[in-house]
Amino acid sequence: MLDMAIVGRLVADLDPATAVSLVAGFVDEMIARTERIARAAADGDTAALQHEAHALKSSAGTYGAHRVAAVAQEIETLCRGGDPVAMTRLANTLPLLARQAAEAFAAWRAEVE
Repeated sequence: MLDMAIVGRLVADLDPATAVSLVAGFVDEMIARTERIARAAADGDTAALQHEAHALKSSAGTYGAHRVAAVAQEIETLCRGGDPVAMTRLANTLPLLARQAAEAFAAWRAEVE
């Protein structure tokens, strides 16, 4: 679920407390973005969907949540192609993936602290 090499680099490059704080901020952002993505998909707001998916793709990749990043990238690509059924289907998978990533980050946090 997570690329532990990326998470490990955060700890190596920073101190553990700072890494935990950054990851906690990312997790909050990830959950909020997946909610906005689901809303945008339900509303048919392709512009908002593409914007949020792009931002999530970037931040999830930075923190090693590659499955979340890959789905966000696929949504962003579909927004350009205009397949609303596929966009909505994928948007609806993100909350579960985000929760799984959040759980993996919580397990990592318990080990670090």
